[in-house]
Amino acid sequence: MNAIVAIARADLLERTRTFGILIVVAALLELGYLFVPDRSAAYSTVNLGGWRGIYDSSWMGTTSAVLTMTFLSLFGFFLIRPAQSRDAIYGTYDIVAASPLPRAIVALGKWSSNVALLVAFAALLVVAAIAMQLVRGEDRSIDLLAYLLPFAVVTVPACAITASLAMAITAIPGLRGIGGGVVWFFVWTALFAIPQQIAGNGTTALDPLGTSVLTASLFHGLAAAEPHVKIGNDVEIGFSTMPSKHVFRFVGIPWNGAAIGVRAAWSVVAIAIATAISSFALVRTSPRAGGRFAELPARLVALVPLPPLLRAEVGATLGEAGPYWLAGMIGVTIAALVTPADGLARIVAPLVWIWPIGPIAFATVMDVRATCEDVLRATPTPSWRRALARSTSCFLVAAVPVAALALRDGGAGIVALLPLAFAATSVGVALGALARSPLPFEGVVLVGWYLGAVNHFPALDPANATRHPLATLAACVATSAVALAITARRIA
Repeated sequence: MNAIVAIARADLLERTRTFGILIVVAALLELGYLFVPDRSAAYSTVNLGGWRGIYDSSWMGTTSAVLTMTFLSLFGFFLIRPAQSRDAIYGTYDIVAASPLPRAIVALGKWSSNVALLVAFAALLVVAAIAMQLVRGEDRSIDLLAYLLPFAVVTVPACAITASLAMAITAIPGLRGIGGGVVWFFVWTALFAIPQQIAGNGTTALDPLGTSVLTASLFHGLAAAEPHVKIGNDVEIGFSTMPSKHVFRFVGIPWNGAAIGVRAAWSVVAIAIATAISSFALVRTSPRAGGRFAELPARLVALVPLPPLLRAEVGATLGEAGPYWLAGMIGVTIAALVTPADGLARIVAPLVWIWPIGPIAFATVMDVRATCEDVLRATPTPSWRRALARSTSCFLVAAVPVAALALRDGGAGIVALLPLAFAATSVGVALGALARSPLPFEGVVLVGWYLGAVNHFPALDPANATRHPLATLAACVATSAVALAITARRIA
């Protein structure tokens, strides 16, 4: 136990002694404010068919647990993943595997650190909810138990499950990059959708995150307060453009031993997952094999007449991506040209936008990974040329499938989508230069991709850019210019 605590403490201190943690705290406080819209707001966060509870401790404690669990389980993966990926990238696993500590102890120490970080973030959102109850002023009497019970019974086990699954996904070598984030989006969706399908308006034990416990209590509370209201299982969790028009008095969650026991059992499952993956999570990594075949992309780039700096950037990026990625890009490009419109929007377009992200994320920090930043600073090449070359190389990696997709929309697609791809890659290079890690870029892009290209949220869907090509072009030019300036300044 002492070893687990020592590993967890060291890992947690390493994560929290950074400037980035202040940015996360500020973002969480802003999120806590947005979770509690006032009566005149044009949106809602927990909407029961147009109804919400009065902002008292019972409603705020329950809904803060619902919203915290929803958002923290999704984004928590990307908050705790950097430490896991850092171990894999920098070869720390090799050192750990050679240490006298049992692997299960090390895995549980890492898992405990992940859980502690997520629980601390969740506790911050609870404090924000208490403050917002006082600010909104609909009922200023504070019942701490109404906040602490949902937090302890539902939120903490959900954090434990999220930490375990994040470790399990990151432990798989093929999912330590952008693929792990893509997989997590679909795992997270299943963790919410399947229990809701099973439970309906009730509860089910097959609910790792505890969604059904909270939503069922909300439905039953509305039915008890307003018996004439018939909403079925119509509940919206998250930021909805439909405001809540009516309010009711929510009496709280009727806790019982069975519900608490189920949540405790899921905490045990989380520990079991963290222990089980230790046998393959902490393994020595072998260098990439492939011989001459693996060098094919770089050899092809050498034949293209490009400026030397740009050729070196593109060659390094494609060399890291490998020939299988290149073959997949060719397949995605052909699919973007020949797939019918229905399949294009549902399947091919999301693939086009996500396929180049892995190599681009690598390219944004290739200097950091190669530990050659100081050498490059000593060269006479101006910083703006390096920033432009890197952004252009990242754009060229993405340009072929995006151009095929743009051709399907004619001139409007070319004017809108290609500048959009350059703006996105420029932002990625800027984030890599600032954070010296590919993970912020991966997290931002994956969230935008999942909401926009996959779920077609209007403000983030690239397909909507073709409806306003000139406005999109102007916005992309401005974004690219700012990102390039930030990158050049950081390099200099």
